[in-house]
Amino acid sequence: MAVNEDVEALLVHVSESLKALCGAYQDALSDEEKLSISKPVIKGALENLRSVLDYAAQDVSAYIGYKKGIYFPYATDEPLFRESVKKNLRGLRDKFPKGYNCIEEIQSFRSGDNWLKCLCDQVNINKHNKLSSQIRINSPAHRTILGQVANLGVNCTIVFKECDFDGVKVGWDEPISISWNTPVAEINRLLGATKIKSLRAYEWVEFRFEGTSDDALNFIRKCHVEVSKFVLKLYSLM
Repeated sequence: MAVNEDVEALLVHVSESLKALCGAYQDALSDEEKLSISKPVIKGALENLRSVLDYAAQDVSAYIGYKKGIYFPYATDEPLFRESVKKNLRGLRDKFPKGYNCIEEIQSFRSGDNWLKCLCDQVNINKHNKLSSQIRINSPAHRTILGQVANLGVNCTIVFKECDFDGVKVGWDEPISISWNTPVAEINRLLGATKIKSLRAYEWVEFRFEGTSDDALNFIRKCHVEVSKFVLKLYSLM
């Protein structure tokens, strides 16, 4: 059976969402005040991936002649998985054993990877409770750039003493010391009257779902790969 056109369309849309997220992450590298990233885009990508699984389950349902409305079965252990299959795709194991095995293979108790459960958990949070909270994690190494004046690496400090920038005096009453890890907001306060534009450039940044170690971008990218592989295999069996 060819892959459902709606399934393909949603996977393409997730690819576009990943491109948008990559751009937002790139911007965040030099904007340390951005504490969360593109929550609606993340919500849409997560829900689209879950919808792909549900659409595939509906095609399996039609293939085995099970007419009830269903959702994609998932569980953290085999007994619960069997109950979920019984509820959503009754008769799957007998009528389409290869499909049963294909669906079982991506369950955490078989694969040793809990991406499927985490995906469904995040979808439920975003759909029923709120947009997923995020915790920003910055790379330990970064550079602090003060316009054309200085580029401060790790443990570097610059001291402004009796300086004049286009008529704006800096460090005349007392020296102003700025280190590589002085908050950008504080740097802007100290040099606010000048035309010096400061920014902090991180090597990488993550926005982890609150309460997890999963970075949103990396997690969605992984789920996109796993779901894409799964549906190609599943539809090839029908």
